[in-house]
Amino acid sequence: DDQDWLNQSAIDEMQDCDDLYFTGLSSANALSAAIGGKAFLPPFCAALPQLTASADWRQRHAAMMGISQIGESCAKQLKSELGGVLQMVLPFMTDPHPRVVWAALQLVGVYCEDLAPEFQSTHHATVLPAIIIGTQSPHIRVKAQAAAALVNFCSGCEQDKIDPYVDGLLAALVPLLQLDSHLVQEDAVTALAQIANHCSQGAFSKYYDAFMPGLRAIVERSSGVKDAAELQGKALECMSLIGKATGKERFSVDACQLMQVILRTLTGRESLTGDALCEYMLKAIPRICESLGPDFVPYLPQVMPLLLRSLGIDTKYGLVDVDDAAPEQEAGVISHTVGIRGQGQKRVSVHIEALSEKMVAAEIVTNMCMSLEDKFFAWLPQTLSLIHISEPTRLLSISYAVFCLKKKKSIRMKKKKTWD
Repeated sequence: DDQDWLNQSAIDEMQDCDDLYFTGLSSANALSAAIGGKAFLPPFCAALPQLTASADWRQRHAAMMGISQIGESCAKQLKSELGGVLQMVLPFMTDPHPRVVWAALQLVGVYCEDLAPEFQSTHHATVLPAIIIGTQSPHIRVKAQAAAALVNFCSGCEQDKIDPYVDGLLAALVPLLQLDSHLVQEDAVTALAQIANHCSQGAFSKYYDAFMPGLRAIVERSSGVKDAAELQGKALECMSLIGKATGKERFSVDACQLMQVILRTLTGRESLTGDALCEYMLKAIPRICESLGPDFVPYLPQVMPLLLRSLGIDTKYGLVDVDDAAPEQEAGVISHTVGIRGQGQKRVSVHIEALSEKMVAAEIVTNMCMSLEDKFFAWLPQTLSLIHISEPTRLLSISYAVFCLKKKKSIRMKKKKTWD
């Protein structure tokens, strides 16, 4: 039923994977991967004209979805034929049937991931205008798919390709952000964040006042609302990326408000990970720190205790001979047997959730140290004392420790030259 489909999210649709439709999709993917693009593409392409020319929307839809499934497995062959593929696909972005338009947008979004960055670099002039047309569809689900395709396009795109289209893209996103639909708003906010993250600073700054009030409103409306945490988190992420793209002068007031929301939400929680909203907030902290620079220092007494607690979590990391008696399995701890050259078979165990939280905290602390440099050094003794090089977090830990030592040495050398 078309009306049911238009009101259904893609995630809801994918839950029914026993349907023949999804069996066909997975089979196209599996077969093309198994035999390779060189053998798969000739018979596959021979069947497409009959499908694309059909008056039955289901056959046109099948053609779009089939092509979308083979982008990764047939990438080598498709890259040289992308012009022809797009010449066939783009007319279906304005097909009379919304499900065919949705499938064409799905195809473009998948190829933006599977064939990046060549796809964006070579075909931006034809693909982006087609996606913008998709955002103007009267159907909510098609609008959401167009925004999702835009997210994928921007993720693999360079500044010089995005900048000429910023005006048109942002103009297309404004009405999507104003819709009373979480499905559309989430994808539109993510698309806005990707544009801010991938365009040059000057290209976005003039739009700051056009988008920030709306994003603030989304954060305020979504606070404490059931099923709105994802939208609130994406709006927070978008605000932090826009702030990073536009600079401290424009962002400082909103940054303070953002930090108040973040600290109010994170303070008192037992864990900083495992919750979508908290994870978005954690990612926003180093961006806000980078944007504000030394002006972020007053927030350290509130931020650092949260991160120090996470750095000090026991990850239950263990490395023992595989022949040793296995300890009683704790909740959340997983074990895996690995072969180590010169040492034989070993059993490695770790608490996954604790490890994840510790790595997130280590990455945030490292990024803040890089942004604040000597302004962060007062916190070095506490952070370094919680770093255990033997744990699986050692790569982040080592990079943090080395950076701190290099910076401290650099500052000392500068002071010595001044004294001399």
